[in-house]
Amino acid sequence: MTLLLLLLLILAACGRGAEPAPLATRTDSAGVEVVVNAAPLWSAGDGWRIDLVPTPQIGHRTDRDSLYDLLRISAGAVLRSGEIIALVGANRQARLFAPSGEWLRNIGRDGAGPGELRRVSAMSLSGDTLFIPDGELRRLNAFRLTGEFLKAWPYFAAEGIGNLPPSHRLVDGSWIASAGLPFGPDDISTEGMLRQRIRYYRVDAEMSALLDTIAEAQGRELAVTRTGGADDLRGMVETAVPAPLGRFSAVAVAADRFAWGDNSTPEVRFHAADGSMRRIVRWSAPATSVDGALLDRLKQEALARAEGNEAARQSIEAQYSRASPAPVVPYFEDLRIDAAGALWVQEYLLSAADSVHFRIFRSDGQYLGRRTLPPRHRMLDIGHDRLLTVWQDEDDLEYLRVYRVARTP
Repeated sequence: MTLLLLLLLILAACGRGAEPAPLATRTDSAGVEVVVNAAPLWSAGDGWRIDLVPTPQIGHRTDRDSLYDLLRISAGAVLRSGEIIALVGANRQARLFAPSGEWLRNIGRDGAGPGELRRVSAMSLSGDTLFIPDGELRRLNAFRLTGEFLKAWPYFAAEGIGNLPPSHRLVDGSWIASAGLPFGPDDISTEGMLRQRIRYYRVDAEMSALLDTIAEAQGRELAVTRTGGADDLRGMVETAVPAPLGRFSAVAVAADRFAWGDNSTPEVRFHAADGSMRRIVRWSAPATSVDGALLDRLKQEALARAEGNEAARQSIEAQYSRASPAPVVPYFEDLRIDAAGALWVQEYLLSAADSVHFRIFRSDGQYLGRRTLPPRHRMLDIGHDRLLTVWQDEDDLEYLRVYRVARTP
């Protein structure tokens, strides 16, 4: 009987075969969960689906109808009603459109008076209130979605740093704000590369008090020419241009969390609103080496796009006159947290002609899989069942596009 039982156990083990490798491993490091993803949860043909027929598309109609001309769209959202709002930088205003795409109203206008705007790039929504920070006038503006101006608050000024422009409103009414930190000669490497440190803070709802320091990240890598040993940027740097394939940090904010990552590594860090780190999410991704052939191809593509623009051509020549500091192509260029808490990581885009790929991670850090949009798309907002994007045509005209998303269990 003993021999028979032993034989049955051996046969059962042989029948099971090797256990499948885990898709993700989770460890704890001093209270911080570390999630290392080895493979996606979705298999081929499974997972969420994006309907790539836009419903609607909003943009240029006729030369006599400027309400649909959208230039320098920097932010936007699809409201619960289905209405679409977009921040149009060239006109210093937000524009509200019906679910069908018809224009409804403008919010704000160019100027320096109450309810007027000068330089805008971010917005936040809370119920029927729209918040728009103004980088030139250094104030936070509040409007009703009906267009009525409510109030403005001056930016909070931190001692030794200066104004802290708010960018994202949290669920408790406080704000995520950021500022570049002062630096000295040692912050410029011997190769002539500069990355200014950027610190992120939480400021109270009235822009009157600093509540927490959230994180400190590295800004975009710049190739600079030094002129001396002065104590400020203007005195130290003669020229500064983006480094070829220069690295930078990307940020995403949800109602109660803050995520950021330096795109030199496939890793994103999550903080709670009080600044405490809660989770680190990592994934496997192929590394693409940076070599002369790649840089030359990117330079020629950039020069072709700038044909006829002498100032742009000179800037591109200056940019590519320096060697790239990146040993490999950066892993991503944008982060977004959707309405369900999932993280969308936009992979680094080498060419405007390339499709736009996203890696999607569940709210607990599990890697789900990749999804793709056609070329020349930029993500603005990700709801439960809709994506809002900006699409540029061959003439560089901008259009708002809404795509339906079907989320499967």
